[in-house]
Amino acid sequence: MKKLFISILLISGSLFANLLDDGLNAYSNGDTVKAAKLWTKSCEAGDMESCSSLGFLYSDGVGVKKDVNKAINFYTKACSGGNMEGCYSVGVFYGEGKGIKQDHKKAFNYYEKACEGGYAKSCNSLGLAYSYGEGVKKDKVKALKLYKKACKGGDISSCYKL
Repeated sequence: MKKLFISILLISGSLFANLLDDGLNAYSNGDTVKAAKLWTKSCEAGDMESCSSLGFLYSDGVGVKKDVNKAINFYTKACSGGNMEGCYSVGVFYGEGKGIKQDHKKAFNYYEKACEGGYAKSCNSLGLAYSYGEGVKKDKVKALKLYKKACKGGDISSCYKL
């Protein structure tokens, strides 16, 4: 029974990878409609990177009709499933008020989750939140620490802030 379960996991993981990769290939070749279809199947099957990719498509109206609510739903699903880019992207929607009511506290919470999950770009955004007091009490020392963390993680804009 244990071998069967492991085999099923390996096969399903391979299917996710194939749908995700096929979607990336379609997107790279300009077939964004096909990419959306492939990523939808993969997201429904539980691949969080595909869910995050769908969020991007719906956010910008690429291969699908632009729909901010669907974008947020896909990014949120990705975030809930452990995809830190999804968490960061939801934070951007709330932080910038991109088609929704701006809410710095919600943005802060998503940025914090993504930063703690190792997503350097989100650490930069969290540093900005502390620097300007958006969604949190202004704290330049915490901002500096977050910029350092983001810089070490590869976020070049944070390195410039230091």
